[in-house]
Amino acid sequence: MPYKTVWVEYPDIEKLSKEIGSEPTGNRKDGSPYYSLPTIQDPNTNTVVSDSYRIAEYLEKTYPDSPKLFPEGSEGLQAAFHDMVNKTIYSGFPLEMMKLVHNILLPRSQEYFQRAMEETFGKKLAEFSDGSEVQWEGYKVAYSKVAAYYDKNGGGHFIQGDELTYMDFNVAVFFAWRKYLTGEESDEWKKMLTWDNGKWAKLMEALKPYESVDE
Repeated sequence: MPYKTVWVEYPDIEKLSKEIGSEPTGNRKDGSPYYSLPTIQDPNTNTVVSDSYRIAEYLEKTYPDSPKLFPEGSEGLQAAFHDMVNKTIYSGFPLEMMKLVHNILLPRSQEYFQRAMEETFGKKLAEFSDGSEVQWEGYKVAYSKVAAYYDKNGGGHFIQGDELTYMDFNVAVFFAWRKYLTGEESDEWKKMLTWDNGKWAKLMEALKPYESVDE
């Protein structure tokens, strides 16, 4: 299905979201709505959907002849697995990741991102941890908990054995983010690929065909 990717600077996300009728994906500490990307605008149905999980569900239902990420009967289990992964892995990132994100942004987004991060965490970006061994060991342990579920599938690369589902992408997001921020030659990235006897290295290799984005 043809599509066009539009890159949006951080300061413009909320304004654009409101213009196209995108729903907020959460709330800030003060209770005000929070808008985030990705968001899709489908001209075929005049529908706007935000949040990765909801986007995947929408595309699955709207275009059933496309490759499936939610095999029939798996929706409930995937929703439960999605919640587990988010609570186990994505409940909080090492703050040094925020510094790395800031460094690759364009100036307008840098200023916005720094202000947002400092308001959220209550300290200056320069004071964010550079990543302690204790913090990273915590992430390694978290991924090992998820790996235990993968080990029950009979040895396939994916959570459902040899069948790729949405949940495999959700698990791989943190690895993909880290690879992009530090580079494939960094010691940090190479060390992460050894976690859980190389399980995640194999998953990332299997997902390589899906890494590119059409402009």
